[in-house]
Amino acid sequence: MSFSRTRSQRLFASIAAAAGVASIAFPLAAPWHLIVLVAAAVANVLTGRSLLLGGLVTSIFVTTVLAGLLPSPLAAGVLAATSLALTAPLLGAAFLLFQTSIFSTAIQITAQPLHFFGMEAAAPALLAILIVGFCSWRDWVLTIGAIIATIVMTAVARSIAVSPMGQMFYASLPSIALAAGVAVHSQASKSLPAGVSLLVLLLGASWSATPPRSMDEVYLVLPKADTSPEGKYFKNYEAALSFSGIASKGVSDPGSIPNNAFVLLPWLTAPLDTDGDLGLLMRIADLARKRGWTVILAAEHNDLGGSTKRIAALTQRVTARNDLTVPPGNLDDSGPLHVLGFRAWPHEAILNRGASVHVSTLWDKVLLSGDGWWAERDIGEWLWVGDYIWQKGDRAGRLALSIAFDDGASRWVIVGDNSPLINKQLYADPRPVIQILRNATLWPAFLRDLTLIGLMIIFTWHATGRGGLIKRACLPLFTLLFPLTSLVSTEMQKPPKWRDTYIGQSGFDQRNFNEVFAEHPNLLDGRRVIRVAAPVSNSLALPLSSVLIFAAIDGTARIGNIVLRDCRRLGSLQSSQGPYLMDAQACRIEGDARILIGTQQQAAAVQFSNGPYKATLVLDTAFLAQNSPEENARWLIEQMDPPKRGSSQE
Repeated sequence: MSFSRTRSQRLFASIAAAAGVASIAFPLAAPWHLIVLVAAAVANVLTGRSLLLGGLVTSIFVTTVLAGLLPSPLAAGVLAATSLALTAPLLGAAFLLFQTSIFSTAIQITAQPLHFFGMEAAAPALLAILIVGFCSWRDWVLTIGAIIATIVMTAVARSIAVSPMGQMFYASLPSIALAAGVAVHSQASKSLPAGVSLLVLLLGASWSATPPRSMDEVYLVLPKADTSPEGKYFKNYEAALSFSGIASKGVSDPGSIPNNAFVLLPWLTAPLDTDGDLGLLMRIADLARKRGWTVILAAEHNDLGGSTKRIAALTQRVTARNDLTVPPGNLDDSGPLHVLGFRAWPHEAILNRGASVHVSTLWDKVLLSGDGWWAERDIGEWLWVGDYIWQKGDRAGRLALSIAFDDGASRWVIVGDNSPLINKQLYADPRPVIQILRNATLWPAFLRDLTLIGLMIIFTWHATGRGGLIKRACLPLFTLLFPLTSLVSTEMQKPPKWRDTYIGQSGFDQRNFNEVFAEHPNLLDGRRVIRVAAPVSNSLALPLSSVLIFAAIDGTARIGNIVLRDCRRLGSLQSSQGPYLMDAQACRIEGDARILIGTQQQAAAVQFSNGPYKATLVLDTAFLAQNSPEENARWLIEQMDPPKRGSSQE
């Protein structure tokens, strides 16, 4: 029985170690990365002292990942590390190191020279092999063998034109196998306290160079180019940010921006000043360094409109590259991305064909990076916008898409694509912009690193063999900080106005109201706008405020103080009252209501009292869709905010 138990412990240790390395080396692609999470979860449950406590903690981790809250690599890395806390704590601490900000930066720094040899897709795996080899230096032969195997497999995959995602997959296999083999005979190491102390010093130096900052109001600097074709994407921009729960103030003179401010420049494909663009850029750069600003800059692909040159002039170093990034499958949404905080990146975010960004020092922070992406080189033709087909010579692997770095008192945050920053995307889904701005403070990354360090210290305490029951319970309970913090962070990223209007539609969905909101932000002024995804049956509770509701009725329903019944579908047609109905229904109205479209027996839009306020109900779920007539929005505004009559006639 003793031999059987030891063999099973070795098996679980191998599974945990394989999952720990895979959390950073295996490409982050849905749904395949869930295999890594499941392996780490199984190992964590079966190696814990308490099956009940271990199962509870593991289920919370898995649930928060599946709910899109906690980043999958972070969850898998932490679960794998805690599985080895007793048997191989040094190896477990290495897996926690993989999840820190400094390791994410090291991957990008390693990938940049590897690009010249076509090996950048292997950067995460090669670094993981070196760290695992350091933890088990007696297995140096296996370590060298894993390095050679990684290089050979990546080279072969690239030579036969395997996709960037496939290159990362094949590159990860030797590192995963090495970790599984090393874990079989790994033991508690006396060098654990020294290793943790060294990492604390390294992270301390990194954070002393780029300390976290607090953000209040955002100051907005936009080009004076309203007639530009791109101007429509930044029209009414302060209102769009307000909808996202972001307080902002547009300025024409950068000199009016105070010290320690957050400054957003989302539109750099047009000159900031048609009379002296370079002079204004130099002034902003100088003020940023003198006043300690945090400046968020949005790049675009292929130096579109001179955006790359403007960013270089501001930051005075190479940051955004002159290339075009392409996500796996050439999709419009980004898919899952590596982040530094506790909150997973919303995979449906519209972040795609922009520019990759360059990391210069170990103190830079890589805020976003994508696996399986590639970057097409610029060919020097201004009409070239890429063919979205990976070719040899293109960057590939884990590409940095957003970074932050400090230069003196200033901080510069580069986002490789401005798609999530345009007004209609803010109305469709502001979570990416909220996360970008919070990432810019570096508080999410700092707190994550701090929590990982705390977990490593507990590992060291475990290795001492003292502490009894308190020590055994402390480790799993401490790990709960990760999913709990992700939950709190997620709730903070859901502004109330967006919650009311979001029904799961993409910014490119023609039935989305985002373009109309961007053009007519006064639709949202002084009232709550509620879109109901599923047809209403029985009743719909209304908030005690002015409210505009877009819904469909199933059977009979009470909304406020009116009852709707005998509903039938109208579809798309021109109403006699003026608006064009897109996908409407008509219902018989019972109660005190003003009929806006139709009759009491067949009404498609009504207005009624909601306590001391007014409620407007439109029985057309596509009334303000992207392809709806402009007159629909204007008519609706007139009904809700009728023009006041003058006190006298002229």
